[in-house]
Amino acid sequence: MISNFDSTAIASEENLQKNPTIQELLKREADASRQIAQQLADKKQECGKNKRKWQEYLQENGITERDANKRIKLVRLPLVLWQVGTIMALQLVTPMMEPVRDYFTATGDKVTQEAVEAKMDDAKLMRKMERELLAEEEEVSIWKMDKNGRRYWQSGKSYDQEAGVVLEELVKETGKLPQTIISEALLQMVNGGASVSRPSGR
Repeated sequence: MISNFDSTAIASEENLQKNPTIQELLKREADASRQIAQQLADKKQECGKNKRKWQEYLQENGITERDANKRIKLVRLPLVLWQVGTIMALQLVTPMMEPVRDYFTATGDKVTQEAVEAKMDDAKLMRKMERELLAEEEEVSIWKMDKNGRRYWQSGKSYDQEAGVVLEELVKETGKLPQTIISEALLQMVNGGASVSRPSGR
């Protein structure tokens, strides 16, 4: 025999199944995302160095490699942070959000989307301040180093359309690389030289 208490509980459960709350839906989403992440991680490990087999698996399941790799990172996300939803969880696994992950796992503070978002904003602001401070401390230099240890310089992007047109014409006329033309022009400016040399007969 089903008591009134039992029938009330059953009715409540049936209502929850028909009209789940947002929190219940987020929990279901988190469970599904965890399963997907773990399945992808296991499959990638199974494929090992056989990239073709991995690509075929992704294609069969309609998943891009970029999305798969992002989701695999979710395996490392602490369980307490899964309830914020997949979209926010994918942001939390980035290196910049390590302080946010550490905060909620260490303090035991209540995890809500609002609380996590606030901490994420703090982390982004802190990162921005660190970059600005580093930029102020570093001496501005055009010099870079390639992988072979050779020093080279670069001038960066230029949005001067007129100069770009002139440079393009000189490249076509002289057959020289843009950086060679710029180097010659700079040296000639310093040495009081004339314009960039063009091949004879032009």
